[in-house]
Amino acid sequence: AIASPKETEDERIRRNEASDEMQRLRMTTAFPLVSQGEVLGYLLLGEKMSEEEYSSKDLLLLRNVANQAVLAYQRVRYLEMAVRGARTEMLGEIAGGFAHEIKTPLANISLPAELSFIDLNDVEQGRRKLEEVLPELKQRMKDIMQQAFKASDKIEAIRQFSKPGQVKMES
Repeated sequence: AIASPKETEDERIRRNEASDEMQRLRMTTAFPLVSQGEVLGYLLLGEKMSEEEYSSKDLLLLRNVANQAVLAYQRVRYLEMAVRGARTEMLGEIAGGFAHEIKTPLANISLPAELSFIDLNDVEQGRRKLEEVLPELKQRMKDIMQQAFKASDKIEAIRQFSKPGQVKMES
């Protein structure tokens, strides 16, 4: 294994370890699988069954195989990126819908709570009597509880939706 002048100590150690591993596995040829400057792996080859040396035609064919493997890997990678992008878009839509679904019950909680607070303030200031506002306060509290249950149900539905499905095993 020949070292290049710019090789770091770590690179030299890794190259020597790779060379030792190739010898242990009785590999004679290695084609790096490179995609956009990144080494993905190696196509390792042992001796030919005929025990002949690899010809230049063999090496050219194997280089093409290595390039095709890189292209296949890139296609899978791009497909994964597209799926991830579609998932992200879908999650954005779900999040937007979820926010809308939760804002409605919250608004329906906020207004009666605010009106109740104003009524209680009026009672405290002596502008109204408790007996006068009590029926309205009870109704608003019921409405608030119903809206809180609705919000809770929506959150539970999203939680259930986001759970991974049960895997059904069959022979």
